[in-house]
Order: sequence, then C-alpha cells, then structure tokens
Amino acid sequence: MFTNCSSPSSYHQRFAIYFPFKLLVVDLVGKKALIFIPIAVNNIGDGLAEPVGVAWGKHKYTTTALYHKGKFFTSKFTRSYEGSLCVLITTFVVVGANYNAFNTVQFWITFAILPWLMTIAEAFAPHTNDGPFLALVGCGFLTAVFLI
Repeated sequence: MFTNCSSPSSYHQRFAIYFPFKLLVVDLVGKKALIFIPIAVNNIGDGLAEPVGVAWGKHKYTTTALYHKGKFFTSKFTRSYEGSLCVLITTFVVVGANYNAFNTVQFWITFAILPWLMTIAEAFAPHTNDGPFLALVGCGFLTAVFLI
C-alpha cells in the first residue's frame, strides 16, 4: 500500500494556504485560473510521484519526516528522482495550459522558474508534508509574479 499518502491535517494546512491566496491574489488580479495551478500540481504531480517512484524509481534519495514515532526530523524515507520528475512535468503542463492567465513576461518567468521550484519543494519537503510545502511555494511564487 502507499505510504506517502497525505494525512487529513495536510488538507487543512493546504486550505489555510489556498484560501488566503484565492481571496488576496486570485480575486484581486481577476485571474481565476491561477488557483488551479498549485492545486493541480499538488494533486496530479505529487499524486503521481509515489506510484511512479514505486513502479519505476531506480534513482533514490532520502528525506526526513517532520515528526515520526515521537521524534522530530529523525526517521528517513526514500523518494525517487523519477517520482519527483512527475512534479516537474506536471508543472510545465499546467502552467502551459493556463498561459492565458498571464501576460507574456509573467508567463515566461513562471514557465521557466515555477516547475523547478515546485520540484525542489517536493524533494526537500518533510515526508507526508509535501502537500502544504507545494501549496506554499506555488502560491507564494504566483503571488510574487502578480503583485511585485
């Protein structure tokens, strides 16, 4: 069975990031598609990362859990580069599919940087907490692109 499934608290943590992003950025700039970018990467890219890593992941690396078995940052868990590649590819596809939400400069900045940031966030996020980390990085980057 899959061991990297998000806990119920992970969904609450993500909501705490998506909700203010929706109210403060998406509604402000009037680009409703923006909310779907981090959500799709989180659900599709990260959702595929584990089964792809289990089935085809030959190149492994380790990460820690935020809290596991009564201790902070002590337990090691493996992930694969092949699984993390799902996040990278998904982000490229989702950003490309939503190109109308950006002006030309915003699109190319986002297309060039966000896939790599999301992949790094997934790779270094503590085990079972990659969902909130992906939400924070995705929403944070898009906030910077549209409000700075």
